[in-house]
Amino acid sequence: MPDEAKKPIPLGRLESVPVRDVMPHEAYDFTVWLAQPENLSLLGVAIGLTLEPTATEVGASRSSRRTWSAEPSTITPWS
Repeated sequence: MPDEAKKPIPLGRLESVPVRDVMPHEAYDFTVWLAQPENLSLLGVAIGLTLEPTATEVGASRSSRRTWSAEPSTITPWS
């Protein structure tokens, strides 16, 4: 393809933001986000592990939420 036919790819800029600006409440924002398989996978890539969701607990109180994950080779849940 000739150079004059190439269109530049629009790129954005990564910006560091305080996590509480994006997810103000851990139980209602971060835990819910982390419980989604695609987001757990992103975390696994970042820390070098293959993670699979094994359970998400919702306790009696509104603030009691926990996501359990396991590396498939160990199948030992951790939070």
